[in-house]
Order: sequence, then structure tokens, then C-alpha cells
Amino acid sequence: MSAHEHQVTPALVSPAPDVPVPVTSLRRIAGFVALVASAVVLTGYSNPRQLLQSYLPAFLLWTGVSIGCLSMLMIQHQSGGHWGILLRRLLEAGARTIYFMPIFFIPILLGMADLYPWADPVRIAADQHLAEVVQKKGAYLNVPFFIGRAIFYFLFWALMARTLTAFSWKYDETGDREYAEKMRRMSGWGLLAQALVITFAGVDWGMSLDPHWYSTIWGILFMVGQALSAWCLCIMVVSRLYTHAPLNRVASSTLFHDLGKFLFALVMLWGYVNLSQFLIIWSGNLPEETTWYLDRSVGAWKQLTYLVVGLHFFLPFFTLLSAGLKKNAGRLAVVAGSLFALRYVDLFWNIAPIFKHQHFSVHPFDLLMPVALGGAWLYLFARQIERASLLVKHDPQVHEMEVLAAHAH
Repeated sequence: MSAHEHQVTPALVSPAPDVPVPVTSLRRIAGFVALVASAVVLTGYSNPRQLLQSYLPAFLLWTGVSIGCLSMLMIQHQSGGHWGILLRRLLEAGARTIYFMPIFFIPILLGMADLYPWADPVRIAADQHLAEVVQKKGAYLNVPFFIGRAIFYFLFWALMARTLTAFSWKYDETGDREYAEKMRRMSGWGLLAQALVITFAGVDWGMSLDPHWYSTIWGILFMVGQALSAWCLCIMVVSRLYTHAPLNRVASSTLFHDLGKFLFALVMLWGYVNLSQFLIIWSGNLPEETTWYLDRSVGAWKQLTYLVVGLHFFLPFFTLLSAGLKKNAGRLAVVAGSLFALRYVDLFWNIAPIFKHQHFSVHPFDLLMPVALGGAWLYLFARQIERASLLVKHDPQVHEMEVLAAHAH
């Protein structure tokens, strides 16, 4: 380990922050919304099972944003590109919210028996088929190992977020290109490890809700969905910040065009992996797999399926073909905001039928939980943004972007 690495590991020392007014407003509004929505939700604690069933998709959404920010941050360090200069501080702030997500994981640990059939001895004793499945998968699906894996996931994410942020801030402080190279190298192997960790976390927290069912595409669905959620959020935030210092020095319609093209690519990738899962299960035609789609192809679930396909893929696909829209920050933010809301609908479509089966219903908690957790997450996100300047220093691409933005204006 070099002397430079010893300098950054003891503590994070942030560069002097230059916080725009919208960030302060976001922190205050998000905190208020979180308190009000949480107070309303707690009035329904008399129905803990429904509370947990509504809590899980909301937890997966907002934890997924944290993980997605970390993934996109590592992709940026590997790929380079001007868009990373505009978003790096937002991605770092979003990644650091993972520090707090283990707290939000506690209700899931406390209610495991209500969520996961393999964790409930009563249900195992009453269902012979479930007992056979749990017996075969018991080496993996058991409570102590589940908790141990979750601890490992959160430690990995927190360590990656902290170290990448420390290198980034040290680069701002010293201008030493060695830190940029460290971030690039760490992101290379980090992305490989991230893919494995997300896959296992997706299996644990989502797919094991139905221990009879499995999909080889499930982990990739989680990866793409998390990246898409994080990208949508960053577009919405930067669309409010780009007219304020210091981002107004580097932002231009060309950069928003790049953000829109990346959003288009993620929408395409989301559609591709979902279609891949469907085709694999349809061609295999195995009873333990096809029940997943059978439950979602009757009644109102069928209508929701059409809604997700139409609004989450086809509408943004054709909308984002417009170069003019992608260059317009306000219009692009509207598309990103709509997609972000549909990310929750997609998670609800994946998770809720496991509990409700073919009986479609939307409980008020299903609407309140993502708002309550979202308010808390955005409050923490804004606090993390306030810790450092929104524009990186010393990176040679900053000057290039300032020149391009000046010509654009």
C-alpha cells in the first residue's frame, strides 16, 4: 500500500462545499415528507404483515438507487466521459446513502417469517411441498446464513462507496493523477464483484420470496433496474442544479443529450433482459417457472403487465428518439421522473403477486411506503450532497467542458 493510500483511509476530508439553494430545499422538503408519511404509516401497525409486504418493494426501490449510484460511479471511472464530471458528486452522494440502508433493513429481518416462507416453521410444517423445497435448499435458505450474507453485502457496498469517495476528494485536494488511476483500477474489479453481490442480494431479497421459483435472469434484472433508477434520479436532480453555480460553468445541451442517450440505452437494456427472461421461461415451459407469469396474466394483474410494458418501455423508447427532447433539461427530467415512478410499479409487479397471487389489490400502504422511505432517502442524499462541492477539481475534462459550455451559450 502506498503512502498516498495511507493518507486517505483514516478519515474522509471533504472539499469545501458550494451548496445550491435547491439542495437545501430538497433536504427540508424530503425530511418533512418522510416524517408525515411515516406517521401515517405507523397508524396501521395493527396489520404488520401488510405493512411488511408494502415495505419490501419500497426498500428494494430506494436501496436499489443507492446501489445503482455506486454501479454508475464505477462505470464512469472506467469509461470516462464528460457526463461523469457533471454527475460524479451526485453519484458519490447517492452511493454513500448505503451507509444508512442497514437501518432500513431491520424491519425485514424482524418480519422474515411473514415475508419468506422458508423462514416460517409453521408454514413449512403445514405445506409438504414447501418442506421438500426447503429441505433441498436448506443449506442456503436459512436465517443465520441469510443475515450473514446481508451483512457482507452492506459492508462491501459501504467500503466501495467510502473508498471511491475518499480517493475522489483526495484528488480534489492534491490534484495528483495517481488517485484518478486508483479509482479507475478499483472500479474495474469492483464492477465484477458488484455484479456478483447484486445477483446474490436479488436472489435473497426478491427471488427467495417464492422458494419454488427461479430465474437465471433475475440478478441482471436487478442490476439494470437499479442503474436505471439511479440514472433517472440524477437526471431529475441535475436538471434543477445546472443553472446554479458551479454546475452552470460546465452544463450544456450537449451534455444533457448524452444523459438522454444513456437513459435510452438503459431503457432498451431493461426491455431486453425482461424479454429474455420471458422467452427462456416460455420456451422451457416448466411448471415451477411458468406459474410466475400465469399469476401476472389474469385479471387486473394482466392490465398492470400491459401498463408496465407500455409505459416503462414503449413510451420512453419512442419519446427518447427525439434529439430535441434529450437536449432539453426540463423535458428530459419529466421523462426521467415518469420512469422513476414506473420503477416502483415494476417492483410492485414483481413482488406483490407473490403475496396476493391472482387477487389484485393496492393497499394504501403500497402507496405510502415508497413516499416515506423516499423522503428519508432524499433527506440523507441531500445531506451527503452538502458535504462537498458539486464540481470536481483538477480533472482535465473540466476545462474542456467549460469551453464547450461557453461556446454553447
